Amino acid sequence: MIEEEVIRCRGAKKFEEKYLRKGFKDKISVIRILDSRGENFKLSKAYAGKVDVINVVTVLEIEMLIIHNENKYREYKKSRKKPSDFCKEDLRMADVKTYRFVKNYFADPMVLVAAIKKYHEISKVPKGEYALLDLLR
Repeated sequence: MIEEEVIRCRGAKKFEEKYLRKGFKDKISVIRILDSRGENFKLSKAYAGKVDVINVVTVLEIEMLIIHNENKYREYKKSRKKPSDFCKEDLRMADVKTYRFVKNYFADPMVLVAAIKKYHEISKVPKGEYALLDLLR
């Protein structure tokens, strides 16, 4: 965010051109929320020491949070299904992939927070990487 506006710029070069030329006095932090560990964001030498880049990786599918919230993780693991298929078939949530369903399902933010905490308990986050739970802190 810059001036309370979310930035949707993914490339380092474009980010430098559009935002870093504003002349920040102090070192700034860029928190990138990614759905893949493979996304590269390498700043040029001119900015590398002035910007702290923090990657938050959210590799899980939203359906995994639903599975954890429903306390069905063990059944899901035994099923060997994709999370969305498990939700559709075993939990009978036919429209689990829709924005409206997810928004309604997690209408109470505390339900989402609890699901994120449950997921984090079983997830293996690599050292130096941040996950959804870290955004809550």
